[in-house]
Amino acid sequence: MIPHETTDTPNRDVHDQRDGEDLNRVLRELVIPMFYPRDRDGLPRGWIKRMKRTIRTQGWRFNANRMVMDYTLKCYVPAARRNFQRHEP
Repeated sequence: MIPHETTDTPNRDVHDQRDGEDLNRVLRELVIPMFYPRDRDGLPRGWIKRMKRTIRTQGWRFNANRMVMDYTLKCYVPAARRNFQRHEP
């Protein structure tokens, strides 16, 4: 997980710089050491274990049902509401 600063900065460049540094640190310290070492079968067992755990615990966030619900509630319903309000007598 990429850590987040609790303080917001109004400067977008500073925010982008911090995000980039956080991403690079996570890649260097977590992802690369887990992804590139392979076992005798040529598989990254540490990475596979982490991905399976992530799918098991977070998979519900990344499925078609959730996506359709998000689009419906965040896009289609508000758009329909605005359209209805515009055409109300």
